[in-house]
Amino acid sequence: MKAKAAIKDRYISDIFDELPYGVLSKGETNCGATTIPLENNKDVIICVPLINLIKNKVAQYPNNRCNYSLQGVYYGITEDEIREYLEIEQPKKFIVTYDSFLRLKSIIGDISNYHIVIDEFSELLSTYISRENNIVPFIEDIKDLPNVTYVSATPLDDELMPDFLKDKERYDIDWSDSKFYKEKKVILLAKTNKPKVTAKNVILSFLEKGYIELNGKRAEELFVFINSVSMIIDIINNMELPKELYKVICANTQENKEKLEQIGAEIDLDFMNNKKINFITSTAFLGCDFYSDNGLKIIVTDTNKRYSMLDVNTQILQINGRIRNDDNPFRNMLLHISNFKFDSTGDSELNDKYEMSVKIAGEYIKESDGVKKYYRKLKDELFLKETKNGDLVFNDIRYKAEKLKNNVYNVQYINPEELKEEYKDYGISSRFYLIKEDDTIKSIIKDKTKKDYYELYETAKNMRFSFEMSYYPLLADIKKKDNQIPEEVDCLGIDKIRALRYSKPKIREEVNFRSDEFKEAVMDKLKLVLKKEVYSSDEIKDILNEIYIGLGMKRKAKASDIKLFVDAQEKKTGTKRGYFIEFVENKRVKQF
Repeated sequence: MKAKAAIKDRYISDIFDELPYGVLSKGETNCGATTIPLENNKDVIICVPLINLIKNKVAQYPNNRCNYSLQGVYYGITEDEIREYLEIEQPKKFIVTYDSFLRLKSIIGDISNYHIVIDEFSELLSTYISRENNIVPFIEDIKDLPNVTYVSATPLDDELMPDFLKDKERYDIDWSDSKFYKEKKVILLAKTNKPKVTAKNVILSFLEKGYIELNGKRAEELFVFINSVSMIIDIINNMELPKELYKVICANTQENKEKLEQIGAEIDLDFMNNKKINFITSTAFLGCDFYSDNGLKIIVTDTNKRYSMLDVNTQILQINGRIRNDDNPFRNMLLHISNFKFDSTGDSELNDKYEMSVKIAGEYIKESDGVKKYYRKLKDELFLKETKNGDLVFNDIRYKAEKLKNNVYNVQYINPEELKEEYKDYGISSRFYLIKEDDTIKSIIKDKTKKDYYELYETAKNMRFSFEMSYYPLLADIKKKDNQIPEEVDCLGIDKIRALRYSKPKIREEVNFRSDEFKEAVMDKLKLVLKKEVYSSDEIKDILNEIYIGLGMKRKAKASDIKLFVDAQEKKTGTKRGYFIEFVENKRVKQF
């Protein structure tokens, strides 16, 4: 249903006394959606994606509107702290990370009287790939609960909406008549070949004048959103920025601490005290409130660094609403500095994975045990999940998470026109500026590439047998980046990895081809078609290619591959070559 705001309406509390159960597309940031359950007299558990969002909200309570305290729950908060809070005489107001919800639930016990609010539910999709092991149990636990509201200012398009949400009651708030949301959102889109250089020059100009002037108004604070600590450090170091002029808000990890130490800086998570220049990573893109009378928001994205690229709907619209002051003249304006790809790998790989996943899900039950075993090996590389009874079914959330990521990498940043269209689709007008930069910024911190991590594991392997203590943190660092790397190097050897030029798709295909599971699956298929007789090389290749394609293996078969799967003797009749199949019912797994 649509809920239409009246001309005087400013907050969701003007429309609803309490948040309805179901999916609530609030349509705007800073309209007080979570304020209702935080300040009413009911028990609530608000689930959010990021620890810093929790810290930001907890710091705002109690306040002059509400004397309730909030209890944050995340890694590091003890059970004793939670139980102590449960004894306080007030409605229970918990704000918890997705990861910690199950722990909190186990401590509380019965949560049927709690209102559960999933804030920024679109982040379930955005974070799914990197945090699947934590997100899946969370979704499985909440998806059938009746007392849940899924809230987002930037809801997912219908094609990306997870299946478990499609049957929920939908509430879309239309603010078009509200006088408070009449001002148009404007993006100043600066196209440049060197985003870091352009960002540096904008900051230099700001420091020289003490302000940036737009539409006759002066911005005297900058909020620079860059989803890369390394890029932030390069800009700071190149400009030799004094510490008193800037702060860096980023995830409080050891890796980030060590990076910032190289320039004598540290992580600053005090959201309430701004500096002239405030660098912010994705840890504060969502739901974290900043207050500034005249702060200007700047986004910097670089198509050469995928992790810095931001989705217009789920991330950039959120950033646009981070400054809360109604009287800030720049609250509906931001500067977006970016380069563009002008080419795309397209959707072919995504579509191939989708088609193979649907095929396996549809055929799994009737396949042989050997083929099923191979498909289970592939499930984490495709859009599949295993049910409690051991079947494989299509994983719609993983597919849609990949599709969202693909849309950012391969669609939105192809060219400025495409990005402007994306802004237009979400009601944002944009002005385009072309900037040519001849300056350079030298990186003082080189982010590790996939090549570096493969070579690092080769080094770590040698440490393993010399009992060096550094082996274990090194291995943990590698697995955090990509937990498949140890298997791949152990299976193929570093020389083969190098020969494949560290290409992930090629490496995975080679690992899967060499796996016992693949061999058994091929053997099961061969039993159905081969007889004890002579086959030409072309016939062998045709048979194997059909099996390879059916199993999702893209490599072309060679006739000699047959000897990997069954006992076969090479035969030559005149100029024709072939193979005599001696034994089809071979149960042995032949080794390379």
